[in-house]
Amino acid sequence: MPNWCEGWVKFRGSKENLMKFIQSEFNGAHPVFDEEFDELIPNILAKSTFLNSLRRAYITDDDIADSNGGICLDEDGVGVFIAKINHAWSVTGQGYPELAEKYKLDIRGKCYECGMNFAEEFEYKSNGVQTLYEVHKFNDYQWECECPTLGG
Repeated sequence: MPNWCEGWVKFRGSKENLMKFIQSEFNGAHPVFDEEFDELIPNILAKSTFLNSLRRAYITDDDIADSNGGICLDEDGVGVFIAKINHAWSVTGQGYPELAEKYKLDIRGKCYECGMNFAEEFEYKSNGVQTLYEVHKFNDYQWECECPTLGG
């Protein structure tokens, strides 16, 4: 059984691209746009689910409930969907560059692995180009890490 590198990942893009991403990646999701509040509602089913395009990454029941909050769009029609995702071992090699390019989304995240005492921070542009990847190692993980109980 792998260790899990867990943390928040943000997906930024247009309403159409976010809707396509949510509907395609989360089985049974049916995102809707609320015109009155200019807000996208993900409507992801409340069960643990693996993301279809990533290799070994999933969202738990509790985290899906948090991810179903409305996504407000800015004046340019761009919104940010945020989800807490668990990755087997690490975020490296999960397929984020391909995911970014496939849905034309900017992706940014920071994930933690308390068993191995590290955090990975990453960012991809909507064309799949990586603009940030940094591994944070700690002398005293429990004290120095901002989320020392995530992952494991």
